[in-house]
Amino acid sequence: MVNPENPYQACTNKKLELYRSNRLETKNNSAERYEYSNIGIAILGYVLCNIESASYESLLQKYILSKNNMSNSTTNRAKVTGILVKGLNESGVQVPNWDLFTMAAAGAMLSTVEDLSKFSVAHFDGRNKELKLSRTKTFTINTISLYDLGWKIINRKSGAIWYKHNDGTGGYSSAIIIDTIEKKRPNYTFKFIHLQQ
Repeated sequence: MVNPENPYQACTNKKLELYRSNRLETKNNSAERYEYSNIGIAILGYVLCNIESASYESLLQKYILSKNNMSNSTTNRAKVTGILVKGLNESGVQVPNWDLFTMAAAGAMLSTVEDLSKFSVAHFDGRNKELKLSRTKTFTINTISLYDLGWKIINRKSGAIWYKHNDGTGGYSSAIIIDTIEKKRPNYTFKFIHLQQ
């Protein structure tokens, strides 16, 4: 039975392996449809951890957080328990944080507005091959909306190209939009995964 207040708590490496081996299917028309997948991101994170024989936290620190001077970001909630903003449901009632464990790549990172701003600015540097790759188009919905490896691409009437990502866990929601052409953040809000200073 899944606990709606902590839906991924019981997901273990073994269960993810069973899902990947026995239930994961690619339909013949998969090139014609787009579907956001938390489990797909979780499997990608799990595979990368196995390749490097490392935890997801250590991979984040090595390849993203330290490179972009994001010193206040982590997947280890114990490090920030005293300063973590409490999540609230739609009625304003405090709800527990999700425990993602094996699903860490799908939303376990905790961060600050300052650190996420550093991550945004890093996308403006064309020499950053990894972040440039994350903005490579992979799927077209229509002339306005496209998807790439990490962002939804929005073609604005003004000619601007925005890269957007939004998500949420219990009690939190987030959205970030950047414009790498104009080198600015046209609009962003962080209600999710930010820490009090």
